[in-house]
Amino acid sequence: MKKYLRVSVALVISAMLSTPTMAEDSCKVPLCMFGLLKGEKDSTCSSAISSYFGILVYKKGKVSWSKTAKKRLSALQSCPSADRDKIKEVNNKFGRSRGG
Repeated sequence: MKKYLRVSVALVISAMLSTPTMAEDSCKVPLCMFGLLKGEKDSTCSSAISSYFGILVYKKGKVSWSKTAKKRLSALQSCPSADRDKIKEVNNKFGRSRGG
């Protein structure tokens, strides 16, 4: 019985750890970031914007801005209906910065 309990606990933990890094709706982040690009700050977007800027890739203890920009672009592209040109515009402005 203990063996089954251990397996169950392991499965639950692994399921919890496999959740995506961006818990936001995949299309909310690009939409909010485009609004930020245009100078709009909507309070309903604060978590989506924080989620985008929370993506940081480190190398040897320092932020790798080129890798961070690639990972942020990938996160923006997770929305299938987002305009690819607008996503690139957003990432060109904010992909290598600490915050908006």
